[in-house]
Amino acid sequence: MTFRSTETTASSLDPDASDVGAEGGIADTSCMLNGRGAKPPEPEAVPEIPPTVAALEGDARELPLGADSVDLIATSPPYWKKRDYGVEGQIGQEATASAYTQALIECLREWRRVLRPTGSVFLNIGDTFHNKTLAGVPARVEAAAGDDGWIIRNRIIWAKDGGMPEPAQNRLANRHEYIIHLVARHEYYYDLFGYSRAIGNGANPGDVWHIKPERNMGKHLAPFPALLFVWG
Repeated sequence: MTFRSTETTASSLDPDASDVGAEGGIADTSCMLNGRGAKPPEPEAVPEIPPTVAALEGDARELPLGADSVDLIATSPPYWKKRDYGVEGQIGQEATASAYTQALIECLREWRRVLRPTGSVFLNIGDTFHNKTLAGVPARVEAAAGDDGWIIRNRIIWAKDGGMPEPAQNRLANRHEYIIHLVARHEYYYDLFGYSRAIGNGANPGDVWHIKPERNMGKHLAPFPALLFVWG
Protein backbone atom coordinates (compact mmCIF):
# COMPACT_ATOMS: atom_id res chain seq x y z
CA MET A 1 0.00 0.00 0.00
CA THR A 2 1.44 3.33 -1.05
CA PHE A 3 0.84 6.63 0.71
CA ARG A 4 1.45 9.89 -1.11
CA SER A 5 2.01 13.10 0.80
CA THR A 6 2.19 16.65 -0.52
CA GLU A 7 4.15 19.41 1.17
CA THR A 8 2.28 22.60 2.12
CA THR A 9 4.22 25.86 1.72
CA ALA A 10 3.82 28.89 3.92
CA SER A 11 2.33 30.84 1.03
CA SER A 12 -0.53 28.39 0.75
CA LEU A 13 -1.37 28.85 4.43
CA ASP A 14 -1.13 32.64 4.56
CA PRO A 15 -1.35 34.89 1.48
CA ASP A 16 0.76 37.51 3.25
CA ALA A 17 3.56 35.09 4.12
CA SER A 18 5.04 34.98 0.62
CA ASP A 19 7.24 38.10 0.84
CA VAL A 20 9.51 38.88 -2.03
CA GLY A 21 13.15 39.06 -0.93
CA ALA A 22 15.87 41.42 -2.02
CA GLU A 23 16.90 39.13 -4.84
CA GLY A 24 13.37 39.01 -6.23
CA GLY A 25 12.72 35.46 -4.97
CA ILE A 26 10.33 34.07 -2.37
CA ALA A 27 11.48 34.64 1.20
CA ASP A 28 11.81 31.68 3.59
CA THR A 29 8.80 32.05 5.87
CA SER A 30 8.65 28.56 7.36
CA CYS A 31 9.58 30.01 10.78
CA MET A 32 6.29 31.94 10.79
CA LEU A 33 4.13 28.83 10.83
CA ASN A 34 3.93 28.30 14.59
CA GLY A 35 4.49 31.89 15.76
CA ARG A 36 7.47 31.03 17.98
CA GLY A 37 10.28 31.29 15.46
CA ALA A 38 10.80 27.53 15.24
CA LYS A 39 10.11 25.21 12.33
CA PRO A 40 7.26 22.74 12.79
CA PRO A 41 8.20 19.11 13.49
CA GLU A 42 8.67 16.81 10.54
CA PRO A 43 5.73 14.44 9.92
CA GLU A 44 6.24 10.91 11.10
CA ALA A 45 7.19 8.43 8.41
CA VAL A 46 4.50 5.93 7.47
CA PRO A 47 5.83 2.41 8.14
CA GLU A 48 5.93 0.06 5.19
CA ILE A 49 3.69 -2.97 5.65
CA PRO A 50 5.12 -6.07 3.96
CA PRO A 51 2.67 -7.97 1.73
CA THR A 52 1.29 -11.25 2.96
CA VAL A 53 -0.03 -14.27 1.09
CA ALA A 54 -2.76 -16.57 2.36
CA ALA A 55 -4.27 -19.57 0.55
CA LEU A 56 -7.94 -20.18 1.32
CA GLU A 57 -9.73 -23.30 0.11
CA GLY A 58 -13.44 -23.20 -0.56
CA ASP A 59 -16.28 -22.88 -3.05
CA ALA A 60 -16.22 -19.82 -5.31
CA ARG A 61 -19.96 -19.51 -4.67
CA GLU A 62 -19.44 -19.17 -0.91
CA LEU A 63 -16.18 -17.40 -0.10
CA PRO A 64 -14.74 -17.38 3.46
CA LEU A 65 -14.28 -13.60 3.24
CA GLY A 66 -16.02 -10.58 4.67
CA ALA A 67 -18.09 -8.11 2.68
CA ASP A 68 -16.28 -5.21 0.97
CA SER A 69 -12.89 -6.80 1.64
CA VAL A 70 -11.44 -7.50 -1.83
CA ASP A 71 -9.91 -5.06 -4.34
CA LEU A 72 -9.36 -7.42 -7.26
CA ILE A 73 -10.69 -10.80 -8.35
CA ALA A 74 -8.71 -12.40 -11.19
CA THR A 75 -9.92 -15.88 -11.96
CA SER A 76 -10.20 -18.59 -14.58
CA PRO A 77 -13.01 -21.00 -13.66
CA PRO A 78 -13.21 -24.46 -15.25
CA TYR A 79 -14.45 -24.18 -18.82
CA TRP A 80 -17.67 -25.91 -19.75
CA LYS A 81 -17.33 -29.62 -20.63
CA LYS A 82 -13.54 -29.44 -20.81
CA ARG A 83 -12.23 -31.36 -17.80
CA ASP A 84 -13.80 -33.42 -15.07
CA TYR A 85 -11.99 -32.84 -11.77
CA GLY A 86 -13.98 -35.54 -9.99
CA VAL A 87 -15.52 -33.16 -7.44
CA GLU A 88 -19.22 -33.35 -6.64
CA GLY A 89 -21.05 -30.18 -7.63
CA GLN A 90 -18.07 -28.88 -9.58
CA ILE A 91 -18.37 -25.97 -11.98
CA GLY A 92 -17.88 -26.97 -15.62
CA GLN A 93 -19.79 -30.25 -15.85
CA GLU A 94 -23.32 -28.85 -16.03
CA ALA A 95 -25.70 -30.52 -18.48
CA THR A 96 -26.14 -27.40 -20.62
CA ALA A 97 -24.28 -24.20 -21.44
CA SER A 98 -27.18 -22.27 -19.90
CA ALA A 99 -26.76 -24.13 -16.59
CA TYR A 100 -23.03 -23.42 -16.67
CA THR A 101 -23.73 -19.73 -17.25
CA GLN A 102 -26.09 -19.67 -14.28
CA ALA A 103 -23.40 -21.27 -12.09
CA LEU A 104 -21.00 -18.47 -12.97
CA ILE A 105 -23.66 -15.86 -12.25
CA GLU A 106 -23.99 -17.39 -8.77
CA CYS A 107 -20.22 -16.95 -8.39
CA LEU A 108 -20.40 -13.35 -9.59
CA ARG A 109 -23.09 -12.54 -7.04
CA GLU A 110 -20.87 -13.83 -4.26
CA TRP A 111 -17.90 -11.92 -5.66
CA ARG A 112 -19.96 -8.75 -5.70
CA ARG A 113 -20.56 -9.23 -1.97
CA VAL A 114 -16.84 -9.33 -1.11
CA LEU A 115 -15.73 -6.75 -3.70
CA ARG A 116 -14.99 -3.22 -2.56
CA PRO A 117 -16.83 -0.41 -4.40
CA THR A 118 -13.64 0.46 -6.31
CA GLY A 119 -12.81 -3.17 -7.13
CA SER A 120 -12.76 -5.12 -10.40
CA VAL A 121 -13.27 -8.67 -11.64
CA PHE A 122 -11.15 -10.07 -14.49
CA LEU A 123 -12.79 -13.30 -15.67
CA ASN A 124 -10.76 -15.48 -18.05
CA ILE A 125 -13.04 -17.80 -19.99
CA GLY A 126 -12.87 -19.85 -23.17
CA ASP A 127 -15.46 -21.31 -25.50
CA THR A 128 -16.37 -24.96 -26.09
CA PHE A 129 -17.25 -26.98 -29.16
CA HIS A 130 -20.29 -29.10 -28.28
CA ASN A 131 -22.09 -31.28 -30.80
CA LYS A 132 -19.79 -29.83 -33.47
CA THR A 133 -20.75 -26.21 -32.85
CA LEU A 134 -19.39 -23.44 -30.67
CA ALA A 135 -21.55 -23.04 -27.57
CA GLY A 136 -20.94 -19.29 -27.36
CA VAL A 137 -20.12 -19.53 -23.65
CA PRO A 138 -18.21 -16.23 -23.21
CA ALA A 139 -21.01 -14.29 -24.91
CA ARG A 140 -23.62 -16.05 -22.75
CA VAL A 141 -21.75 -15.23 -19.53
CA GLU A 142 -21.10 -11.63 -20.57
CA ALA A 143 -24.74 -11.01 -21.47
CA ALA A 144 -26.03 -12.69 -18.30
CA ALA A 145 -23.62 -10.67 -16.14
CA GLY A 146 -24.86 -7.46 -17.73
CA ASP A 147 -28.46 -8.49 -17.13
CA ASP A 148 -27.56 -9.16 -13.49
CA GLY A 149 -26.33 -5.62 -12.94
CA TRP A 150 -22.61 -5.86 -13.72
CA ILE A 151 -20.91 -3.17 -15.80
CA ILE A 152 -18.87 -4.67 -18.66
CA ARG A 153 -15.79 -2.49 -19.14
CA ASN A 154 -13.76 -4.59 -21.57
CA ARG A 155 -13.80 -7.80 -23.56
CA ILE A 156 -10.07 -8.48 -23.78
CA ILE A 157 -8.78 -11.00 -26.31
CA TRP A 158 -5.96 -13.24 -25.10
CA ALA A 159 -4.27 -14.11 -28.39
CA LYS A 160 -2.00 -17.16 -28.29
CA ASP A 161 0.91 -17.37 -30.70
CA GLY A 162 0.95 -21.14 -30.15
CA GLY A 163 -1.11 -23.81 -28.49
CA MET A 164 -2.11 -27.45 -28.42
CA PRO A 165 -2.57 -29.05 -31.86
CA GLU A 166 -6.17 -29.70 -32.89
CA PRO A 167 -7.23 -32.64 -35.11
CA ALA A 168 -10.05 -30.77 -36.90
CA GLN A 169 -9.64 -30.51 -40.67
CA ASN A 170 -12.72 -28.43 -41.46
CA ARG A 171 -12.19 -25.38 -39.21
CA LEU A 172 -9.39 -23.18 -37.90
CA ALA A 173 -7.54 -24.03 -34.69
CA ASN A 174 -8.67 -22.07 -31.65
CA ARG A 175 -5.94 -19.59 -30.68
CA HIS A 176 -7.67 -17.12 -28.39
CA GLU A 177 -9.62 -16.81 -25.15
CA TYR A 178 -11.51 -14.00 -23.45
CA ILE A 179 -10.84 -11.91 -20.35
CA ILE A 180 -13.96 -10.02 -19.32
CA HIS A 181 -13.43 -6.97 -17.10
CA LEU A 182 -16.44 -6.37 -14.87
CA VAL A 183 -17.13 -3.75 -12.20
CA ALA A 184 -20.06 -3.15 -9.89
CA ARG A 185 -19.87 0.66 -10.06
CA HIS A 186 -18.56 3.24 -12.47
CA GLU A 187 -16.26 4.70 -9.78
CA TYR A 188 -13.59 1.98 -9.79
CA TYR A 189 -9.81 2.06 -9.54
CA TYR A 190 -7.97 1.81 -12.86
CA ASP A 191 -4.27 2.30 -13.62
CA LEU A 192 -4.00 2.88 -17.36
CA PHE A 193 -0.42 4.13 -16.96
CA GLY A 194 0.49 0.87 -15.27
CA TYR A 195 -0.94 -1.13 -18.19
CA SER A 196 0.96 0.98 -20.69
CA ARG A 197 4.21 0.58 -18.78
CA ALA A 198 3.77 -3.21 -18.42
CA ILE A 199 2.67 -3.93 -21.97
CA GLY A 200 4.64 -1.21 -23.74
CA ASN A 201 2.21 -0.54 -26.55
CA GLY A 202 1.49 3.18 -26.47
CA ALA A 203 -0.58 5.33 -24.16
CA ASN A 204 -3.53 2.92 -24.32
CA PRO A 205 -2.32 -0.65 -25.03
CA GLY A 206 -5.63 -1.89 -26.41
CA ASP A 207 -7.75 -4.95 -25.74
CA VAL A 208 -5.70 -7.63 -27.51
CA TRP A 209 -3.01 -9.26 -25.35
CA HIS A 210 -0.39 -11.52 -26.93
CA ILE A 211 0.71 -13.95 -24.20
CA LYS A 212 2.21 -17.35 -24.89
CA PRO A 213 0.77 -20.32 -22.98
CA GLU A 214 3.17 -21.58 -20.30
CA ARG A 215 4.47 -25.11 -19.95
CA ASN A 216 3.59 -26.35 -16.50
CA MET A 217 4.61 -29.68 -15.02
CA GLY A 218 2.48 -29.26 -11.89
CA LYS A 219 -0.59 -31.24 -10.90
CA HIS A 220 -3.12 -28.75 -12.28
CA LEU A 221 -4.46 -29.84 -15.65
CA ALA A 222 -5.10 -26.38 -17.05
CA PRO A 223 -2.90 -23.64 -15.54
CA PHE A 224 -3.07 -20.14 -16.95
CA PRO A 225 0.08 -18.01 -17.49
CA ALA A 226 1.08 -15.96 -14.47
CA LEU A 227 1.70 -12.97 -16.77
CA LEU A 228 -1.97 -13.01 -17.73
CA PHE A 229 -3.00 -11.77 -14.30
CA VAL A 230 0.06 -9.61 -13.75
CA TRP A 231 -1.44 -7.53 -16.55
CA GLY A 232 -4.94 -7.99 -15.14
